[in-house]
Amino acid sequence: APAAPAAEPARSRYPETVYEEKTFGWQPYGAPAPEEPLFDFEKNTLGKAPKLQLPTKRGLGKMIIFSILTLGIYPMVIWSRLVGEVNMVASRYDGERSMSFFGMLMLSPLTLGIHSLVWMHKLCRRIGTELQRRNINSNFGTRDFWLWNVRLGFLSSVLTGVGSYITAMGIRVPVVQIVLFVVGALALVGPFVFLHKLMKSMNQMNADFNANG
Repeated sequence: APAAPAAEPARSRYPETVYEEKTFGWQPYGAPAPEEPLFDFEKNTLGKAPKLQLPTKRGLGKMIIFSILTLGIYPMVIWSRLVGEVNMVASRYDGERSMSFFGMLMLSPLTLGIHSLVWMHKLCRRIGTELQRRNINSNFGTRDFWLWNVRLGFLSSVLTGVGSYITAMGIRVPVVQIVLFVVGALALVGPFVFLHKLMKSMNQMNADFNANG
């Protein structure tokens, strides 16, 4: 007699699917993990020229002129936009987000100015790193901020105090007076040199972003 057919296993009411926990929720086992969601301004900027073109013609002269005409409002607007542009260009590569310029201004008095120094240091570091990643010939970085803004100002304050003490004591040293004049002049010019290097670096970074995304 022919052998009886083997009984088929009972089918479950639910499909046999193994799940495992992923970073972005529960996904079927073996399925590719979904990509990290992009911001709206990043969706059309991967590997091609973006529709949003960033400014590339900022300069120190324009900053000075409009700062005088707007009673200091124009530099605040430019700084706010610079931070947004750095986040737009570099955040998807370094995974960082710089605090807004106005947020920094609010927190700086609470930390006696320390937060503003840290904020500026990180911003300059991000710009320098992004320029290197894009193979742009530029030596801009954190040293420009500390050299032209902080160190010269600190050295000028120290030498000014020494000069005031010497003058109060009635001692006249021409060499010291000459050194004080030179350092004082550098302390006044230093922030403008830093702004020039910053604007030039941002123009280069934005131009590369406009062309290559």
